[in-house]
Amino acid sequence: MDDKKDIVLLDARNDYEYRLGTFKDAMIMKDLKHFRDFPKFADKLDDGLKDKTVVTYCTGGIKCEKAGQYLLNSGFKEVYQLHGGIMKFFIDQKDSDKYWDGSCFVFDKRTAVDPHLKET
Repeated sequence: MDDKKDIVLLDARNDYEYRLGTFKDAMIMKDLKHFRDFPKFADKLDDGLKDKTVVTYCTGGIKCEKAGQYLLNSGFKEVYQLHGGIMKFFIDQKDSDKYWDGSCFVFDKRTAVDPHLKET
């Protein structure tokens, strides 16, 4: 992220999750209630994004992997995912709060954590 490359960060999580927190300058799927509806929302994305580098992300890496594959099948040329999701990013990136705004909803205890993995 520090490379300042022209990438689009696409949050593959639902509206409850991204309202708690998201990467700064990320694109959200506004009003996405359930991930099963991701294709309907993705189909409404601007066609100009198909030529950009898109990085999908989610909490643990599973939804963003599925989202990325859907985008590739829909004609997006360069799609990546945040390997291991937000939680791995928080663990690996010591200054993760520099990139993140808010908390991250986690499913194991139905709670949220900050970039330092402290419950909020």
